[in-house]
Amino acid sequence: MKSRLSTWMLITALVGAGTLAYGGDDLTSLSYISYLERYATVYPSSGDETLDAQVNMPILAGDRLDTARGARVEVQLADGCILWIDEFTTVDFDAIAMSRDADSRRTVLNIVAGGIAIEIPSTATVEENVRVDSRRGSVLLSRPGLYRLDVERDELHVEAHAGLAELPAGMGSVLLRAGQQAWLEEDEEERD
Repeated sequence: MKSRLSTWMLITALVGAGTLAYGGDDLTSLSYISYLERYATVYPSSGDETLDAQVNMPILAGDRLDTARGARVEVQLADGCILWIDEFTTVDFDAIAMSRDADSRRTVLNIVAGGIAIEIPSTATVEENVRVDSRRGSVLLSRPGLYRLDVERDELHVEAHAGLAELPAGMGSVLLRAGQQAWLEEDEEERD
């Protein structure tokens, strides 16, 4: 009995020391691919090479992800947001909040083509609005919720399934609440 107690005390002490050694390096402060169906390519910001996307592959600020036909990718962002990327989609990760690879207070994504859905859970550690850029303009996602954004030709389609999104409109902006959607086109904005 005494040897078992001593063994458990030794194990507890070693685990405690290991935890203290890693205390300053939060392993959750990294964005990564959590699900991959079919084929996608990552263009790292650090070089000219391309990498085949894989589950658990880190995604860093400055990376680009490009999906092929039939592909679906889920990315867990360091700030707690979850990003789903459709087939034939190109997304730039311009900035990722709470990430240990960069010092950014806001997550900024750029949709070059295709469609994404993003969930900002109420438990997310988002310090500022999540911003999604496209050729048509920037959309601010300012509350926990679920949003869908699609870029097709010269049009941006935004749906707020839950939460609040702010879109540019003329000299001002338009707020989309849960259940609303809007299309941003060349010189006009339609709201439903």
